[in-house]
Amino acid sequence: MTTSSNDVECLVENSANLSISEQAQQPEQQQQAQPEQQPQEQENNNEKPEETTTTETPNKIDQNLIKHPLQNRWSLWYDFHNQKISQDNWAEGLKRIISFDTVEDFWCIFNNLPQISSIKSGSSFHLFKEEIEPKWEDEANKKGGKWLFQFREKNMADNYWLQIVMASIGETFDSSDDICGLVYNSRKGGDKISVWTRHSSEKATLDIGRGLKVALETNGTIGYSLHYETKKKNLHQHQPINNNNYQQLY
Repeated sequence: MTTSSNDVECLVENSANLSISEQAQQPEQQQQAQPEQQPQEQENNNEKPEETTTTETPNKIDQNLIKHPLQNRWSLWYDFHNQKISQDNWAEGLKRIISFDTVEDFWCIFNNLPQISSIKSGSSFHLFKEEIEPKWEDEANKKGGKWLFQFREKNMADNYWLQIVMASIGETFDSSDDICGLVYNSRKGGDKISVWTRHSSEKATLDIGRGLKVALETNGTIGYSLHYETKKKNLHQHQPINNNNYQQLY
């Protein structure tokens, strides 16, 4: 979302061999024999070659070819688990699919993905800033946490996911620099959308939580937990996430 100008050749008629002063010295009869030659020569001598200018055609840019850059480059990941997740196997099958950094490339990818509501249970999509992997151990994540929104209304899944994705890549959240990425989990007990954040101030964390509720247009409760707490409670003890593990935001 190049032209070159044509060379223009200017042809000028040659002047007569004799100047006006030389013609004055010629016999009178020669001048009479050629009565119209002197004015013509004078006219030719006073005549200035026409100036020719080269007009360049301005470069025409196809607006459809111009791409609009995003503030960050993002990578889309996918994984699938059909068994219980443990500390040893949770990252198995995690694959980076594609990356993008413009609005147009995002829509090209998004419009060719299956609808999030149609992915099978046990599947997860992860959309993270390119330099960050969707793993707790990543340097950007290990001291951070996540906001979690859980729901059962499959008919709302596609809209929820699209709104969160656009708000994130469009940097519309307050404290958006503290966002690491997004996760969508398709689960039998209810689908989940989470926003992963860096370890930051409480204000930044709450700003992102409020932004999540605005993007979702929901009055439902969302909760926040630190990754190391979730890892300890869910993987080591295999306990489900519950409201006691989370800081609630109403």
